[in-house]
Amino acid sequence: MPSATELVWPITQSGITVSWDPDSTRLGQGPRRSAAYFQIHIPYEPLTTPRIAEDEEGIRYPVASDLQPRLAVAWEPADDYRVWTFHLRRGVRSNWGNELTAECVRWSWERVYHLKQVGYWRSCYLAGLASIDDLEILDDYTLRFHLSRSNPSFPAYTSFATNNIVDATEAKRH
Repeated sequence: MPSATELVWPITQSGITVSWDPDSTRLGQGPRRSAAYFQIHIPYEPLTTPRIAEDEEGIRYPVASDLQPRLAVAWEPADDYRVWTFHLRRGVRSNWGNELTAECVRWSWERVYHLKQVGYWRSCYLAGLASIDDLEILDDYTLRFHLSRSNPSFPAYTSFATNNIVDATEAKRH
């Protein structure tokens, strides 16, 4: 059982799939490859992640309406789903040894807004975070998103790779 500061991908109990196609054995492309989480270099961390379900044919798929904690341990809406407060897991460190805090979350999202690519479009126009100024840091482990409109599905937008959280302390050095 992982400790409170260890995070694991919810793909299998023994490891994570590193093949892009989980059906590769059925397609004659060789065996599926898995590796323990600690053997995979993942330089970012999402706030949430969807639970992985499996259909009757054994095909795995994410369930966006059933989110699990990752860097965020809890989140709650206010003001008819226009405001979302996220509480971060304490003690999570990057591979450089720096703790991932609310500042890392803000910096990572700010970067997405400056790049003006798909993450910006998704966050601004679909999720409803009109400006990076609408992301407020309350303390090292708490932040609040002020949306331009009601969005009961907003936490699902925190699991996309475009808005994954990086170690801002280390990233700023480069």
